[in-house]
Amino acid sequence: GEPPTVGKVICTKTGYVLFDLKAASITSFSQRLGERSSRDLGLQIRPKAVNHISLACNRPSEDTRAKIKATYEPQEGHLGDADICKAYSAATFDLVLSRLLHRSSFERFAEDGPHVFQETARIQV
Repeated sequence: GEPPTVGKVICTKTGYVLFDLKAASITSFSQRLGERSSRDLGLQIRPKAVNHISLACNRPSEDTRAKIKATYEPQEGHLGDADICKAYSAATFDLVLSRLLHRSSFERFAEDGPHVFQETARIQV
């Protein structure tokens, strides 16, 4: 399949800043892995859609989201522009399998903290 490609930085009105990502081959692989692991190993894997990379969340201020976006998206003629473009072209991706050790919720986040995961496997793609 085609290698993953990172697109534009997207700011949402719900407080997220995301990299748009196209990775059809990784999505297809993770779905097949989920199906086979369940059937062959009795192991449940929840494949996730591979369509974005989260850069920030819970940023209600449009100005804050714009500043985060500017950090990750090259602005023509700005200092560091060439470094960002070079990093994009050399970026690599890993498929990570992790075990959920502790589930959290938005309502209990202050008391319980975030989800807790343990990495079990990492495959470079």
